[in-house]
Amino acid sequence: MLTAASMEAVKTLLELQKTPVPAAVRLGAARSVIELGTKLRETAEFEARLAALEHHMGPREAARTAGA
Repeated sequence: MLTAASMEAVKTLLELQKTPVPAAVRLGAARSVIELGTKLRETAEFEARLAALEHHMGPREAARTAGA
């Protein structure tokens, strides 16, 4: 449900970037798209790094430190 709402929000931001919309609104929409894209990339990179650390530590050590 959240994913569907997110897709609709992205579609709305993209619609707001079209020419008949005032420049200030287009600028705000563009900033939002860039900020959200940056956060998504940072989160994906963090998840990959965390998964690599957990793999390196092994399942027993990762489970032990997860509860700490």
